[in-house]
Amino acid sequence: MSITEQKPNATPLLSAQRKPITLLREWLSSIMRKWRRRKMIAMYETLDDHILWDIGLSRGEIKDMVNNLDAQKLREKSSSQMLPNKRAPERNS
Repeated sequence: MSITEQKPNATPLLSAQRKPITLLREWLSSIMRKWRRRKMIAMYETLDDHILWDIGLSRGEIKDMVNNLDAQKLREKSSSQMLPNKRAPERNS
């Protein structure tokens, strides 16, 4: 077999053959996704039932809804963006 020829049945790289930095990056990404999910679930659980009803959720559906978000949507919807804007009370000078 010449150098330019490739085997037709070449197998993809196994996880043991990947670079350690790739494995570390994937592991850290997984931890961050889990952390974001826990934070988002905790944020939704602090909301009043009436607010949950307004956005179309019941308290029992929170975990399923958050767990069904893909990683991109989870990054886009950080907890701080999803909370209603709380303005400080205005002071009369």
